[in-house]
Amino acid sequence: MGHKTNEENLRNILRSLLQSSEEDSKLIKAMMEALKRMEEKLDQILAPTRALMLPNHLRPTMMVVQQLGEVTARQVSEKTKRTRATMSNYLNQLVRMGTSRSGRWGRWHTSPQHWRLL
Repeated sequence: MGHKTNEENLRNILRSLLQSSEEDSKLIKAMMEALKRMEEKLDQILAPTRALMLPNHLRPTMMVVQQLGEVTARQVSEKTKRTRATMSNYLNQLVRMGTSRSGRWGRWHTSPQHWRLL
């Protein structure tokens, strides 16, 4: 009888641990989702501050990238009324400053270069 009692106790302990682990996992997932929402809100709050820290000539470019999310130099030039070459230069300055990244996303590498904020 003692053997069955020990086995039952062990099973109960394992069930309890499993249930506790599942609850912990759900709690961690909820906390991660809450942190992600907080990070998104913080980004929205800090976006204007980031723009204020930029040199004056880069602010309009940064604002267009913030509005559109992912842009080409042509799209920015249409919004800012500056040349595409100038916008490409400014967008690359933002990349060097660490505020955005660039690349050719899509199926073909011949697609236009795109920029997006980090």
